[in-house]
Parts: sequence; C-alpha cells; structure tokens
Amino acid sequence: MSYKMTTRRKMAIASWASPKEPNIYGKLTVNMREALRYIEYLRLKTHEKVTITHIVGKVAALALQAAPNFNGRIVCGKYVPHDTVDISFLASLSDGEDLAKVKIENIDQKSVVQVAQEMQVGATKLILKKVNHFCVFCQRGHFGRFYGRLVM
Repeated sequence: MSYKMTTRRKMAIASWASPKEPNIYGKLTVNMREALRYIEYLRLKTHEKVTITHIVGKVAALALQAAPNFNGRIVCGKYVPHDTVDISFLASLSDGEDLAKVKIENIDQKSVVQVAQEMQVGATKLILKKVNHFCVFCQRGHFGRFYGRLVM
C-alpha cells in the first residue's frame, strides 16, 4: 500500500529545520471529568486554589519517576540522569503581561495541594522581585528540566 503525501506535508518537511533544542513535544487528549471533581474536592477540603495545571504537573512528575530515562540531560555526548524530579511551571506576572518560571523540586514526592502551595509561594516571590525592579528574565540560573504548557 503506497501513501501519497499531500502538498502541505511536502512543504512542511522542506521548510522545517533540524531541531536546535532537546525538547520532545506531544499531544494527548484526556477526559478530565474525574480530575475536575477531584479539584473541587481538594478546594473544599483544603481551601487551596488547586487547578488542572497542578494535577498535570504532578502526573508529569509521576511519569518521569516511572520512566527515569526521560529525566536527564546529555553532557559531552553522554546521558546523565537527574537525581530528582523537578518541574518548572510558567507563572503569570502583572496580569499576564510577563511570565516567569516557578520550579518545584522533588515534585514526585509532594501532594497536589503541596504543589499548589509551592507554586503560589514561588509566584508571590517573583511578583515581589519584579516590584523591586528585579528583571526576572535576566536572572541567570537553573530553573528546572521539564517545561509544561497546558492548552485548553
């Protein structure tokens, strides 16, 4: 059986360059009905603002814990695994005008509520730094290893 490639596909292949960063992108559709119920339960029980982002981060952490070969980096051509599962989230500053990263270390060892609490503390620290004229984007340092984005 032969496959006839569409013109759009041919153009896409011809125009794409080789990857310049070691990221893997994917798309997954998940029924979130039970997760939304769980969020409501956690919000009523703990009074914390738990969101889907916190649950997705926790799930990603558990996936990295279960498949440690995905939690590492390449150094001088050799794979070096990370010792911990750390995930960075984007936090909105100035009503969405700026974004900065909040890193949650050892996220696989924390509950969803703890993740929500740490994200709130991290975002508050970033907002206070920005208010004090600290350039969040100019800050040098290691922010984490997994950058997740939830598109709804």
